Amino acid sequence: MLKAMQGVVVLASLLAFCGLAPALADEKLDAIVERLGSSSVSERVNAVRDLGRMGLSPEDARPLLEKMAKDPVGTVRSEVVWAVMDVLGEDGVDLLEQFYNDPERRVRDGAIRSACSMFDEERARDLCIVASQDPDHSARIDVLVTLKEKFPRAKEAAALFRKGLSDDSELVQRAAVFGCQAARDPKAIDELVRLAMTGSDHVAVPAVDEALATLATPKAVDELIKMLEAGKGEPGKPARPTDAVRAAAARALARIKDPRSLPALRKVLGDKYTPLRIGAMEALMEMKDKTAVPLIAKQLNEEDERLRRFGLRALRIIGDPSAADAIRKTLHNDKEAVVRATAVATLADLIDKAAIGDLEKRTADIDAMVRLEVAGALAGLGKPAAPTLSKLVRDASPDVRAVAIEGLGHIGGPEEIPMLVKAAESQEKTNKQVRASVAEALGRIGGSGAIHALKTLSQDSEPAVRQRSARALARIGTKDAVTILTTMLKDKTGRVRNTARRELDSLKKRTGAKKTKSK
Repeated sequence: MLKAMQGVVVLASLLAFCGLAPALADEKLDAIVERLGSSSVSERVNAVRDLGRMGLSPEDARPLLEKMAKDPVGTVRSEVVWAVMDVLGEDGVDLLEQFYNDPERRVRDGAIRSACSMFDEERARDLCIVASQDPDHSARIDVLVTLKEKFPRAKEAAALFRKGLSDDSELVQRAAVFGCQAARDPKAIDELVRLAMTGSDHVAVPAVDEALATLATPKAVDELIKMLEAGKGEPGKPARPTDAVRAAAARALARIKDPRSLPALRKVLGDKYTPLRIGAMEALMEMKDKTAVPLIAKQLNEEDERLRRFGLRALRIIGDPSAADAIRKTLHNDKEAVVRATAVATLADLIDKAAIGDLEKRTADIDAMVRLEVAGALAGLGKPAAPTLSKLVRDASPDVRAVAIEGLGHIGGPEEIPMLVKAAESQEKTNKQVRASVAEALGRIGGSGAIHALKTLSQDSEPAVRQRSARALARIGTKDAVTILTTMLKDKTGRVRNTARRELDSLKKRTGAKKTKSK
């Protein structure tokens, strides 16, 4: 029918149908009304959008929207749904209800979301509740998702979330779980526990480590502690709770941090299920339970690399030096480089400068990942670590050399300059980052020896190295440094000239001099 409406006929017939000719005198509205009758679907869709933005009174807009609600194309009707909400609000609930019977799912879903987005209005709330009983599970999901986003704390919404936990669709149950989490509804605990013990992991796991973890009431904690225990399965049925749910319970307790859970968490560190043990270590780590340190240290002997790595992380956060010997053993003997690298930072954090001797042994580690961690750790241990860190300036890996050099810039002194200059001699592309790091370190160390070396680096083949040299010279800020910086205003590369100019301006601003013009 709409395809037959074209040109003036469209405008006249639509205006006559609506009975709004006097009210639609405005040229912009006339144009929109004409586009509503276009044979182009996209034109009609855009016209509906523009109609929603015009700010018409509900009385003037309603006849137009009623007409477009009968459009033969679902895309147009879908757009009308949102226009009804924006323009008519609660007064358009009867139109939204008509869309509940629309043959296209996207139109029905839009109408449901629209009604639930007005849940604070009585008529719309009633329509939303009706949709929560729709035979189509996608409609029920739309209700729960929209309420979670728009009205999570509404009393009636909480009731719908709880009801959804017992829905026959797992997808609806899952949406209801997140709804209960958003509602912070303690009345949902019993149903969430039931789901955790009987539902599939797809639903049970978020019921535990999302909803119950967020609720965090004493009752929720008690139930989570119970879930840590291994389930007893019946013949032909899986054990309950499942291992995935038990691990989720440990993660939930890590979020809640209730000390009552500590004994149960320590107990499961001997469980056969790795994710459960990791979850338990996470909880013990979050609560910094020093009583668990010997039990966590035992994880460093396990075959599963994940347990060894997470064990080191937990020991580092708990911060008990009594685990140092176990960590040393891992540092020097573990077969996996990533575990040894993790042990580097853990030992340095736990025993500080006492770790230098152990770290020195790992400067010869076969894996660059470990040596890189050693360089970073030594740089954080202060001046006593400088001699050991110097060994890594000659490392085979450019990345390790760069980190070691930057570290020496923080903890080293003038005695390091000859070594740094030597490290910067190679002009190979792979040594570019090393030369840039040398410039950075020299700027921190300072002195006439550093300025002499920076003069050479200010003429490096790589613009990035010259830029770092300019910043280093500005850090030193002596007359000789300024002279070299001034020369760099003539550099062949624009970004180097700009860096030199900015650094000089910064220096001169501190002395009250005029800004430097680039040459």
